[in-house]
Amino acid sequence: MQYDIISKCISERFPADFAELIFGKCVRNIEVLPRELPPTEHRSDCLARISEEDHEFILHIEFQTSHDPKMPARMLSYYVRIMDKYDLPVYPVVIYLNPKDADKALKDTYISSIYNRQIITFNYEVIKVWEIKANHIFDNHLYGLYSLAPLTKGAELSDCIEKVDSAVKDKYIDCDTYMCMRVFAELKYPEEVIQNMLTDDILERSAIYRELIEKGIEESIVSVLITRFGDIPDELSQRIYSIRNSSVLKDLLRLAVTSRDVDEFERKLGA
Repeated sequence: MQYDIISKCISERFPADFAELIFGKCVRNIEVLPRELPPTEHRSDCLARISEEDHEFILHIEFQTSHDPKMPARMLSYYVRIMDKYDLPVYPVVIYLNPKDADKALKDTYISSIYNRQIITFNYEVIKVWEIKANHIFDNHLYGLYSLAPLTKGAELSDCIEKVDSAVKDKYIDCDTYMCMRVFAELKYPEEVIQNMLTDDILERSAIYRELIEKGIEESIVSVLITRFGDIPDELSQRIYSIRNSSVLKDLLRLAVTSRDVDEFERKLGA
C-alpha cells in the first residue's frame, strides 16, 4: 500500500520526468489528469495528457512492486476505459520497482484468440527500475525519479542520499523525497542499512510529516499504519490513543513512517 501512495505522489508531481524516461526525450507540454476511470472507481496510478505538434495522447503509468500474472488483462482494461473517457490514444506503461522480480518473465502483451482466430493483441511498455542506470537519472537531473534511484543499476545508497540532499538544498525537490526514498529502499536494502535515512531534522522539514503532526499525532499514527499496512488491530489503536506523552507520540509517528510492518511497530512500541 505504501508503495502505491508514494508512487502516485511522485508521478503526479513529476510526470514530465517519467515521460522523459519512457520516451527518451524532453516532453514540455504535459498535464496530469484525474485518475478515476469509468465505469468503476478503480484508479490508475498516473494519467497525463501529452500534447505536441504532431501528437496528442494519454500517458498511463502503473507501478508494480511484485509480479502479477493478470497484469496484461489489467492493462487492457485500463486502456479501454481511459480511451473511452478521454477519446485519445493511450500509451500504457508498467514500471516494476522490485529488484527481486529480475528473474521473472514480466509480460508486455495481452493476446486473445478463439478457435485459432486472433481477436486482439495488446502491447504495453515494461520498464524495470533495476535496469535503469543510476547515472541516467542524476546526469539528466530527473529529480522526480531521485527517490527511485536506490533501486537502479549501479546505485550506491550513500551517493543517492547525497544527491537527494544536494537537490533538497538547491530547492529542486523537498524533504518528502527522503521519505519516499526510504520506503522504496526497503525493496532492496536490509533494515539496518536504511534505518537512519530519516533523521529528526529531515522529518521536521518534511511537509507531509508536519501535516501529520498538525492533524493530531495519535490520529496520524493510526492513519499512517493503516495507509502503509492495511487494517490494524483495535487493541493497537486503543493503545496508541491512550498515550498522553507528546514526545513518546512523536517517536511513535516516526516509527510508523519507518517500520517495515505492523509487527515491528508493535515490538518497538512494547520495548
